Amino acid sequence: MFIKQYINNWLTNVIAVTFLTLALLSLGNAEYFDRIFIVYLIGVASLNTKSVNILTIISILMFERLIEELVFFFNALYLAKLITYILSMFFIRYFWYDSIVKRLILPVIIVSYVAEVFWYKTGYESPRINFYIGMIWLNIITRHLLFLRVPITQKVISKNVSQTSLDWQLYSLSKWNIIVIVLMLTEYMIRHLTSFSPLSVYHSYPYTIQLLSVATLFFITNFAIQLRFKINA
Repeated sequence: MFIKQYINNWLTNVIAVTFLTLALLSLGNAEYFDRIFIVYLIGVASLNTKSVNILTIISILMFERLIEELVFFFNALYLAKLITYILSMFFIRYFWYDSIVKRLILPVIIVSYVAEVFWYKTGYESPRINFYIGMIWLNIITRHLLFLRVPITQKVISKNVSQTSLDWQLYSLSKWNIIVIVLMLTEYMIRHLTSFSPLSVYHSYPYTIQLLSVATLFFITNFAIQLRFKINA
């Protein structure tokens, strides 16, 4: 029995290190990285089917990836900008309790809206910054789901769940995602509203976002391994 548990833990660690290494090696290749990310989440879920905490957290992250794809395709629609700003007003009110909405996102939305009006009035071909606004709100929704994961899970499936360190790690990590996206959005507006053409954030953006995703995988892996050791003990 002890040997079997040892082999299982060893195998889990090897798989985790392998996938994390592949994720790091695929930095800059968004399509390849996303596939690794999703496969890894599915793998962790399949190895921890008895942990409601891990399964629900991974479900939230998978939901986030699904909505991200929808936002990407939705961005090409004619009314995408209008719908994005209308939804933003609703989201600002709904997520007003989150300090990052008050201190960071609200000013960004206001400046973005003013910029959009200016571009429209001057006939300037505006960049599709609404995609990044959509990504900001997606991260806010993810934070909200992580924050309320326990009561939502208890209400939906009536399982014994508890707040974990992983919840707070991913909750905090989503804030950094938002900050990076805001920086990207800010740089876009500087380029299209002034004579300056900064591209530092633009070039580093995909790598930074993917590194934050790697951090997500690391936190999940670390939590899953710790959980297995507790169960085996």
